[in-house]
Amino acid sequence: MRAAPTQLFVYLKYPAFAKLRIAAILLMKCQTPKPLALLLPNSTIPMPSKDIFHQSVRTALEKDGWIITHDPLHLKVDDIEFFVDLGAERLLAAQKQGQKIAVEIKSFVGASEVTEFHLALGQTLNYRLALKKEEPERILYLAVSQDTYQDFFSRQFIQDSLKEYQIKLLIFNSLNQDIVLWKE
Repeated sequence: MRAAPTQLFVYLKYPAFAKLRIAAILLMKCQTPKPLALLLPNSTIPMPSKDIFHQSVRTALEKDGWIITHDPLHLKVDDIEFFVDLGAERLLAAQKQGQKIAVEIKSFVGASEVTEFHLALGQTLNYRLALKKEEPERILYLAVSQDTYQDFFSRQFIQDSLKEYQIKLLIFNSLNQDIVLWKE
């Protein structure tokens, strides 16, 4: 039985009901709330939902020789928590040490590709700063599908933005679950 919308707003008003607030927001959106067991220990923040291409990118990385070490990669800077989609590493025989990456996956399936890009860019810049503070050896990549890269990321303004903000891309084929290109 669902609570009336007026009851749900009560939960939003009082911070002590943080877990109930999350469930209330999901109910208001007519979605089934995730079990509260999916909250991280000592956190009121739920695990973020996974992008539609999450498994494709994970499989592509594993096929490319990467070991997934975190799914998601949880970072805490001061009192702010971040969840980068994947953390991975690969042993480089020539260097005898590992290469570590973090991958944020974006599908760009919203109504506006430009809005999706603004969100992805801001999130990527914040994650990069958090990684610099907490795990500076990790290199952050923004993962986008080959179709999105060809249709949207090929535009000059987007290319200029990527260059200006030094965004590294991982371009993948979602059907074959392969990495097509690492773009530095």
